[in-house]
Amino acid sequence: MSNENRKRNAAAAAQQKKAAAKVEERNAFDNMGLTKRNAEYMFRFKQQLDQLNMLAEKKREVVDSMVNELVQNQKSGATARNLYGTVEQRIDFIKNPPREKEAMFDNYWPNAIYNFFIFLAIFFVAYGASVMFSKDITAQQAKSAGVAVILITSLATGALMPIFTRMFDPAVKHQSKWYVRLALMLLLAAAWIIVSFGAIVVVPTAINPVLPGIADIIIAVISFGITLWMRRKFKITTGLFVSRRQPRK
Repeated sequence: MSNENRKRNAAAAAQQKKAAAKVEERNAFDNMGLTKRNAEYMFRFKQQLDQLNMLAEKKREVVDSMVNELVQNQKSGATARNLYGTVEQRIDFIKNPPREKEAMFDNYWPNAIYNFFIFLAIFFVAYGASVMFSKDITAQQAKSAGVAVILITSLATGALMPIFTRMFDPAVKHQSKWYVRLALMLLLAAAWIIVSFGAIVVVPTAINPVLPGIADIIIAVISFGITLWMRRKFKITTGLFVSRRQPRK
């Protein structure tokens, strides 16, 4: 027998073996208590599932879970297509499972602290540049550029920013109607205005010094550096320069 014939026979044997394995796998679903239609669905689903880059154990868990669910529900006439859609739709669901809704204050503190430092950097840059390049600064401007006022404004902004950005976020499981959340947002915005501008009036000059412009810039750079570190260490999802969705850690 020539080498070509041996190769052809080996290929044919491999094809027969593969076909026999498919028949055996198809029959296995029949023996699990599934109807013919559901067994055929699971067989086609398993064929496509095997193409995914998933751990074999995870694939078995998915198949076993679906089979158990089908065995229970088919007693009342349910089919795999009724429960899961088409095979392609089910595969897409396995590949891209929907995210669970988050609670309003999930991961609140890292995001609040991040926003505190990012706004601290912004305010110190703005006021630092103002101090450096403005020859004449009024008393009112001096108070708004003071350290204490900047800290208070940054704290208020940092604390409220995660709430503002998540108030109407569809990924959040909201407990209140939209109009209640809108009213709350307006109240919080009013509170932010009162705190930020009230600090300029209330905070005494003795504890609200205006730093040299270069000192403001240095503090801004340090604050911005802290935000970069926080983005590497924590799941930051709300604030400036942040994508709403980051990979889960």
